[in-house]
Amino acid sequence: MKKRLKNTFLAISTPPRRFWEALTTPHASVTEVGARRQAWFLAVLSFLILVLLVLQILAALARRDMALVSILFILLLLVAVAYALSRSPWPHIGSILLMYGFIGFAFVLSLREGANIAVIMYGMIPLAFLVSSV
Repeated sequence: MKKRLKNTFLAISTPPRRFWEALTTPHASVTEVGARRQAWFLAVLSFLILVLLVLQILAALARRDMALVSILFILLLLVAVAYALSRSPWPHIGSILLMYGFIGFAFVLSLREGANIAVIMYGMIPLAFLVSSV
């Protein structure tokens, strides 16, 4: 008789996989396959943006740039609400909120002294529309 080998990779990665699925699985009321994928992608994207924003806030605090910290904190709150909405029955509202958050962030950053407006607008506005297409 053949002895079945266990897939040790799956056995080792099971707890992290369950943790990741707990962070990104859409709400049970979202049943359509396309809508579930969109909600999942929004949850993943907004969670990663949350992590990056926390790191940016820590870096801005280290530089003692309190104006940037306040701007980033407001964006952090908007992204946190978008993440919460991505896990709710209304993920499309989270996508819209994320888009307007990025557009507003771009305009506020462009008002800062010494800001390169072209780089901010050509970088953030297309990113906002890509994020909203989720």
